[in-house]
Amino acid sequence: MDREELLRRAEDARQLLDAPLLQEAFTDLEQAYVEALLDCDADNDLGRFRLTEGMKVLRLVRRHLESYVEAAVIGGTN
Repeated sequence: MDREELLRRAEDARQLLDAPLLQEAFTDLEQAYVEALLDCDADNDLGRFRLTEGMKVLRLVRRHLESYVEAAVIGGTN
């Protein structure tokens, strides 16, 4: 990936991460997962597993966007 593409991705990712609607979506979804986990029956291993995996994916998406911004900073292009 060339420097211009790296900068473009970093800027796009920063705009997404700063967007109030996306911030709210991440917060609301994570809270919904936590509430569902707390409400999950103790014997529902598969349900708890799926909810936990959902939270991991949500965090992975956020972290992936953050990595674009960090790549530009590490590359000295901020």
